[in-house]
Amino acid sequence: MSKLTLEYAKLYWEDGTPISTDFDDVYFQTEGGVEESKFVFLEPNRIAARLQSNLTLNKAVSIFETGFGSGLNFIVCYALWKQLPEPKHDLEFTSVEAYPVHPNDIAKAAENWPEFGECYQALINKYPEPIRGHHLIALENGRVRLRLFFDNIEAVMQYAHIRADAFFLDGFSPSKNQEMWSQRLIDFLSTCANQGATLSTFSAAGFLQRSLKKGGFEVSKTQGYGPKREMITAHYPMHGPMYYPDHAPLTPILTTQP
Repeated sequence: MSKLTLEYAKLYWEDGTPISTDFDDVYFQTEGGVEESKFVFLEPNRIAARLQSNLTLNKAVSIFETGFGSGLNFIVCYALWKQLPEPKHDLEFTSVEAYPVHPNDIAKAAENWPEFGECYQALINKYPEPIRGHHLIALENGRVRLRLFFDNIEAVMQYAHIRADAFFLDGFSPSKNQEMWSQRLIDFLSTCANQGATLSTFSAAGFLQRSLKKGGFEVSKTQGYGPKREMITAHYPMHGPMYYPDHAPLTPILTTQP
């Protein structure tokens, strides 16, 4: 196997729920998974409002997610974009995944939500091979762009050029996947944040609150979804430092066109 080729994620299925063998954690909850995605990520980051605000600005709404997994958060954002009337901004969704989920498993995950069948099929049709690096999937005539980094987060932080209006922290549990919740990652996110960027995560861990504050984010704890009592939301202040990129944008290894 080439050093550039990654192994697919090792997972097993239990009552329709995919569970990571390596991290002993679920990718999503079959019951309420979509509602949780909306509650934890889309609503606190005001994705719907952002897609239809400041339309005089010719820019995409940019989201950066840690942990693509089965792609559920992307699918929910993509479906929202399709439902919103014109005019609206383009959607750019960037996600990191060190253990790509096999497209057959994504198709099996899609069976839980037939209402998103069209969105899932569009993703599966253009889903890249598990090759290490940056992949671009262009959908809806290029107006929805999925940038997938198949690599570990430490490596991505060394070469990726990312700007984001919203951050979805959605790796496996911090106790089981510490790399995806490190201070280095939080500091990296602060360099990626557009002024006024927002962030949310299902976690309410004290160390994460402290890390976010150290990284320049203003942090709040809010009600969590379902049985989870609390979760974290945050924003990067409008008066935060401007970002000056020190390297050019990437050329993807694989680009799929509409």
